[in-house]
Amino acid sequence: MFEVLNDYGIQALHIKNCLSKEECEKLIEYGKANPTQRRISYSEVAGGRYLESSGEVDIKAEELFDLLDKKTEQAARIYLNKNELDSSLYNFAEEKEKKSFTIKTWKIGGSIGNHKDSYKYSDGTVVEPEISVITYFTDDFIGGDLVLLSADDHINGELVNHNKDLDQIIKPLTGSMVVISSKAVHKVTPVISGIRISTDRAIHLFE
Repeated sequence: MFEVLNDYGIQALHIKNCLSKEECEKLIEYGKANPTQRRISYSEVAGGRYLESSGEVDIKAEELFDLLDKKTEQAARIYLNKNELDSSLYNFAEEKEKKSFTIKTWKIGGSIGNHKDSYKYSDGTVVEPEISVITYFTDDFIGGDLVLLSADDHINGELVNHNKDLDQIIKPLTGSMVVISSKAVHKVTPVISGIRISTDRAIHLFE
């Protein structure tokens, strides 16, 4: 089922056929119907949290959580194996209360500037993971591309030693996942039309 679409070396790996279209739709609908769920929630990048119910879905929250958890781990392990990284060093068994998925809706204008991934947990702790797994639930939009920036770093958003000609553009594809190194500087271009829906998971090394 899983199939490598594009290999960007240690920076990232784009894998398709990780989720079916039906699974993506159920995850979106569950997020809309249950916006305040702790482990699977729903937010809008441009406009705040979604607060209206969109009806019932025929799958349990725990089943959805386990599905995303399992599939994102599979994608991460494919990336690690391809780059000859020792998967036993990565904490896939992190405490469940620290695992969550926010289903993010990016409306027109939604974007993220130059950055490396970091995450803030409910206790206020900010950490940089070793890798992140981005899951795309839709692709019927224009813009919203993930751009791997050929730069050594960024300082307050300004790129260091940037070579624009070597940037890599990753086009979202429904049901696909991108595993990206936390050390890779990247951005998301503004959504021009349509709605981009995605989620992400942080994976850390054992302490």
